[in-house]
Amino acid sequence: MRKSVFLVLHNMSHPGRKATFKLISRRQLKSVLKGNINWVDRLPLCLLGIRNCYKDHLQSSSADLVFGTT
Repeated sequence: MRKSVFLVLHNMSHPGRKATFKLISRRQLKSVLKGNINWVDRLPLCLLGIRNCYKDHLQSSSADLVFGTT
């Protein structure tokens, strides 16, 4: 447990984290928000997808770390 918390906090400050998050969110947000749709209805689903992505360096998703399961 302690190691998991350390890894989460360490990776939050890692310089590559910001670039990775920008890349993922830009790709997903563009595809979801593009076109003639109501983006307010689609945004929660997009954010859910980002949070449920499996992260290799954590060996789990961020939702797994927060809630214990997805």
